[in-house]
Amino acid sequence: MKFYTDGSMIGLQKGSPVIGWAAVCNFGLVTCGNRKGGTNTNSEMLAIKDCLFSLKNEKSYLIEKENIIEIVTDSRVSIQIINSFLKNPDIFDINTNENYMIASHIIYYIKYFKEKGKKIVFTKVQGHNNNLGNHFADYVANTMSEKLTILWR
Repeated sequence: MKFYTDGSMIGLQKGSPVIGWAAVCNFGLVTCGNRKGGTNTNSEMLAIKDCLFSLKNEKSYLIEKENIIEIVTDSRVSIQIINSFLKNPDIFDINTNENYMIASHIIYYIKYFKEKGKKIVFTKVQGHNNNLGNHFADYVANTMSEKLTILWR
């Protein structure tokens, strides 16, 4: 089954960035979140992490009969960080970079699902390029950023 993730960052020009993220599938929203502070890569990584967290906990029914869980993202950087961390986690200091800490959580979920006989696959898509799942995740992520921005005014 395919899950689409995306992140959003707004407000950097004003010195107070807000990030939002989302994960969706063909059945609708899987998870979303937002917070004050962070980078676009943080938001992309949090979308992936929260998607896997939700699939492990609240939304496990979505993948009961699935052997392959495909995470579709437009973030090449996130995929590179995750793959690098998976190959050689000892070279990353999770105390110095938030993306490395998030990657360590993602790797935990990858190993968890592997023990359950499921494989996590990452697919890179071109952002904003006629991919309905990516558009939906982007819309929700942007909405989450904007929602928090309104609260911080």
